[in-house]
Order: sequence, then C-alpha cells, then structure tokens
Amino acid sequence: MEEKNFDGFTMIEAVLTLAIGGLIFSLVFLALPSVLANARDGERRDDLLLTVNKLKNFQANNNRGALPTDRITNGNGLYINGSGITFGATTGVTWADFYKSFFDDSYTDPQGTRYNWRIVNCEGSGTGSECANSKLASFMNGTFDANNFTMYFVIGATCNGDTAVSTPNSRMVSVLYRLERAGTYCVNT
Repeated sequence: MEEKNFDGFTMIEAVLTLAIGGLIFSLVFLALPSVLANARDGERRDDLLLTVNKLKNFQANNNRGALPTDRITNGNGLYINGSGITFGATTGVTWADFYKSFFDDSYTDPQGTRYNWRIVNCEGSGTGSECANSKLASFMNGTFDANNFTMYFVIGATCNGDTAVSTPNSRMVSVLYRLERAGTYCVNT
C-alpha cells in the first residue's frame, strides 16, 4: 500500500500562526493611539515655537522690543478667541492685531481648531517665584482638554521647566501650552 503525502499546514501550525498574528495586531492596536498623540504634541510644540519666533520678530523689527499695546489689568487677562478672528487689515499693535497680522486660517491645533490666546501678567512675589495669576494657576493645575486650544502668554515671566516664574524684564514673555501626553510645554521670547 502506498502512503499518501498531504501538503499543507497542520492544525497546530495554523493555530500558532493565528495566535502570533493576533498578538502583533493587538500590540499595534494598543500602541497606535500613543504614537498619534505624540505626533500631535510634536505639531503643537512646533506651533508654539513658531508663535514665539513671530513674537520675537515683532518685538525686534516692528516695535523696538515692546509688546503689543493692550494693558492687562486683572487676573483674567486678555482672551483672544482664534475662531472669532477675522483676518484682514489691522488698526494698531494690539494683541488681536498681532494675531491677525502674523497668523492665518492655517494656525490651528492638529485637531483642526484655531488656537486661542490668553495673555496674563506674571503675578509672582519676587524674581524667580512661580507666577500666581489665577487663570494661570487653574491652567497649571489642569490636564489636557481636547476642547481647549489656548496658549498662555505670561508677561514678565521666564520658563522654569513646565511653569512660568517671574523676571524683572517686563518685555520677557513665556508661552505655555498643555500637551496631550507630556504635561506643559513652555517657551520664552
């Protein structure tokens, strides 16, 4: 009697192949959201650096080192709703005019919403002390909010890690943004 030779996989080989494929798929499926969040945070860092560089250029070239002319008189500071900005001619050098002049419709968070700005004074109790402005404190104590695309401009401050501390230079600005995966990102002018 002749022995028949069957070509193909055994049941064990097929099950093992499916198990390995399932393991690889689950690892990719679990890691993908983290990879995407890190990529969005990288874009946010780039946008923050772009913003700071444009503010530096404004100070150096247009305003002899001065900041836009708005007076920040209370703890709430000045709020600029990026979605409410209409781009076009400007009438002066206010923060809203600066936003209109240097940024356009493409100035958005990676999720597609225009950035908002909150401009506050650093209310520190001395050089090097953490800024204690009420709006800034609530921002620093918060977590990433997928519906809040606000950059915080802290006047009279410098970055110390991921927070702003007071400095005697009233033209120094720290710009902070809450990241999705990595806390707060802070950049100085």
